[in-house]
Amino acid sequence: MPSPIRCAASVAEARSTSMRRAPCSLPRGSAASVNCGSSSRLWIFAGSVALRPESPSATPGLGIGRSNRPGAIVLVKSGTMALMPKRLRRMLSGVGIALLGAVLLAACSSATSDPQAVPTTAEGYPVVNQDRLRFIPKRLTIPAGMSVLFRNSETAIHDVLVDGVNVSGNMRKGDEVLYTFESPGTFAITCSFHPQMRATIVVVPPAEFTPPSMPSN
Repeated sequence: MPSPIRCAASVAEARSTSMRRAPCSLPRGSAASVNCGSSSRLWIFAGSVALRPESPSATPGLGIGRSNRPGAIVLVKSGTMALMPKRLRRMLSGVGIALLGAVLLAACSSATSDPQAVPTTAEGYPVVNQDRLRFIPKRLTIPAGMSVLFRNSETAIHDVLVDGVNVSGNMRKGDEVLYTFESPGTFAITCSFHPQMRATIVVVPPAEFTPPSMPSN
């Protein structure tokens, strides 16, 4: 995992001209970091973005900045929300992440699964629960640019792999990961600890996404 080349002392410094320009000039495989408070840090990689409570180098095998698709946004929370999505969106615009094509976090406000609706956060992100050694729901269809919240709802340790790439690290009960699917395609969701846990997320172009109609009475 590459070492950070810049660490801002505050969000104000992160919004400075030098930090706004940093993501644009990063060579591929390098990274910059932005302090987002006492427990969160925004890591800016050439091709991807990750928000973690600690350096990603402390969590081997994540693949962030190396295997993630360009422009992916990964928000890792331990227990309670470390940084609310609205604040994250404001901060992202402040440090110029749009230049990495990563402002897809706010592309849509709701999503549905097929064939049934799934829970959503207050911000409208669909929730995929890890519970009873299953991903619930097992299949979800969303428009490109939509973020999905993965939540560990049981005591067993899990992780989240998207097409074999670990995007979460180890997740204990209450831990959550917000992952943005920015490109159309069919993605296999698995857990390396429990091979029987499998789900599928189908990402379609926004123009082709049609939310299912509500059943009539």
